[in-house]
Amino acid sequence: VPGTAWFRHQANQASERLKALQPAEKHQHGNNRPNRFNRPTRKVGLERTIDLFSGGRAISENLQLDRELRLSADEQNRTIALSDVKGITIEEMPWKELIGDAKPELDPLAKAIPHDQHALFFPSFQAMTEVMDEATAQGTPLLRLGEGRAESARSREKYREQLCLPDTELSRILGPKLIASVAMTGSDPFLRTGTSLTVLFEAKQTEGLVAALALRRLESSQKNKDAKTVSGTIDGIKYLGLVAPADAVKSYSATLSKNVVVVTNSLKQLRRIIEVSSGKGTSLSSLEEYHYFRQRYLRPPAQHEHVFALISDATIRRWCGPEWRIGASRRTRAASALAELQARNESGAPLNSKEFPELGKVQLINGRVHSPRFGNLAFLRSVEELGIKKITPEEKRAYVFFRDRYQSHWSQYFDPIAARLSMKDGKISGDLTILPLIGGSDYRRMISTVGEVKLKKSSGDPHPEALLHWVTALDMDSPELKQASNFAALMAPSLGTGAFSWIGESYSIYLDRSPFFNELGKAFAEGGEDQAEEFMEKNWGRIPVALNVEVRNPFKLTAFLAGFRAWLEQTAPGMTVWSNHSYKKQGYVKIAPGKQLEDDLVEDGAAPIALYYVPSSKLLTVSLSEDAIKRAIDRNLLRRADEPALPVAHWSGKSSAFLAKNPLIDLADGILQRESLSRFQEQSWSNLHALNEWRVQLGKKDALAYHLEVWQTELQCPGGGKYSWNEKFQTYESSVFGHPGKPSMPKKGIGLLGPFGAVDFGITFENDGLRVQASVSSKPTAAKAPDKD
Repeated sequence: VPGTAWFRHQANQASERLKALQPAEKHQHGNNRPNRFNRPTRKVGLERTIDLFSGGRAISENLQLDRELRLSADEQNRTIALSDVKGITIEEMPWKELIGDAKPELDPLAKAIPHDQHALFFPSFQAMTEVMDEATAQGTPLLRLGEGRAESARSREKYREQLCLPDTELSRILGPKLIASVAMTGSDPFLRTGTSLTVLFEAKQTEGLVAALALRRLESSQKNKDAKTVSGTIDGIKYLGLVAPADAVKSYSATLSKNVVVVTNSLKQLRRIIEVSSGKGTSLSSLEEYHYFRQRYLRPPAQHEHVFALISDATIRRWCGPEWRIGASRRTRAASALAELQARNESGAPLNSKEFPELGKVQLINGRVHSPRFGNLAFLRSVEELGIKKITPEEKRAYVFFRDRYQSHWSQYFDPIAARLSMKDGKISGDLTILPLIGGSDYRRMISTVGEVKLKKSSGDPHPEALLHWVTALDMDSPELKQASNFAALMAPSLGTGAFSWIGESYSIYLDRSPFFNELGKAFAEGGEDQAEEFMEKNWGRIPVALNVEVRNPFKLTAFLAGFRAWLEQTAPGMTVWSNHSYKKQGYVKIAPGKQLEDDLVEDGAAPIALYYVPSSKLLTVSLSEDAIKRAIDRNLLRRADEPALPVAHWSGKSSAFLAKNPLIDLADGILQRESLSRFQEQSWSNLHALNEWRVQLGKKDALAYHLEVWQTELQCPGGGKYSWNEKFQTYESSVFGHPGKPSMPKKGIGLLGPFGAVDFGITFENDGLRVQASVSSKPTAAKAPDKD
């Protein structure tokens, strides 16, 4: 719940007052029972804070300020040198073997980025703005399904203001004229809570770009009267900057070479960038893994690209090393202390900041609690700025526990990550590579069953009528599939040994276009889940679903089908009726319920149901729909005639692939919204607790602005609504979800999947790793009617 730090403070204050009013032996308040039960899921120890990757606000606010989680300000307790603690020791991938003689074109700005930092490369200024705009447009509300709180850290706005890089119409006009390409990097991934962030520009007109940046700092200084200009020199490179109290503005800029300009919010980052660009440090461009991934993801114009991202092996080692894990833990615990002091300030209570000596000399700057060591709730200091040299035995123990558990997941090599995103003609495409996969990955079983087999263009019986199509490769020599084949033969001896030895190298499941989905959608829209469930009970025999299995040996398939029928008639005599049918002189089989079973189904109101299958030398197709079987026969005939018009697929993955398109996506959108709207309403109402508290208890008329100013997050309705004060009910409410006293729901939904017309997803297993390629296509926009004269 947003405002947790405030409510925690209020609960503690009430508990202290209760203690003063009642004798200790009579005081039975749950929070003060010495042996009270703590649910394990709510307990947060040092190991938990070491594990944290996001450094998120919710965790820090919920930390109990007990002794174990307090930062130690006593340097005598920090007796262990950080350099004596072993980090990750897993070997690197043999990249040289994978690269061969390839010499891909590299990003010019990669020469200035340290080898152990993540990087985003934008081939142009316009590509960067398009990615940012698309992220804003498509990021909500779908991604909020995975969020615990309905709030925004406003990271994009905060860092633009801090770095003096506003997004204005003028900047969008001048940017493409001054800037050739852009790169972003930083010390750690804690963007929401505070990090060292660096933006590098490959300039077309260096002097013009430097002048534009100076103008932005001047404009910022006029809005922030306390901001001061700074300057200095690092290794002969002069820098200029603007710094305001509490890090609201913190921008340093320097020209590294003839056409490379850098802007950062950290002098430590600036020093590292300068050292690397001058050849005194290892650059990203020198890494073999970077060359490997740039060979896979070629720079424009060779391949279309909006952004290329790389998290190198060295970056992950640093993030998982003792300095960064322990530093992240200290940041999280410091944020909890800062939130407590902020709550004290808002309640009018004395800060008593000496209770938290680890924060240093705490100040109030424009109403914000600020620590010289850890920063504030808007911008926590990055781990590299903490300057950790010594740690406590408890911190070492917690890190060793994390490291040993983490390393146990890898058997041989570590896993850098690279990805590309591109957008064109209403289609967003992503391509992700992880080499190798973590040992405990859920993909391991799938990797084993797929083996080295790859999908072909003809795999899965591709056809345009499919609204959903999933296909996967199969290695029938894999231990899992051999075991399944032997088990089937054991359970049904009539199938013979090697029951599945007839199966080829792939199988697929698909749903074809049919009026069935329109009728299901109508039932769902009219009566919700109950009516949709009733429709399915009566019509599930009409589902246009089919299973396709590639055939390796048609003779063994014939024996399998004969054995299966014999086993079924022996184990369930009279329950099925088998009949042979023909379409275009091609035979297929219908398996219908026996008379007694059919009478029972009709009595229950169910439509007639049957299972159909058609075998061929290449495929076995099984379906509930006779029409689907007939269409499969049509395609089989085209294959025999080597018809060039036969559809082929360009599957996104070579190991497994999935695609879906409308109207199935619209149907899924409706079902998903029904499931998610109640969750969104709960999230929306969770914000009301804090908003009502600020208005009623603290007298803040604009509670939203107050929360943003003090607690540094923007409370947002996940349904896209607005919060306003309801005078009658004396509570804030959402324009979409109302409030608990008068709830409401959006009649037309909130468009989770509404903008999408097709989804394409594929997986390829290679080099003990994973490559994922996916795309999302927008619905075609309706043509605008011409204006009448």
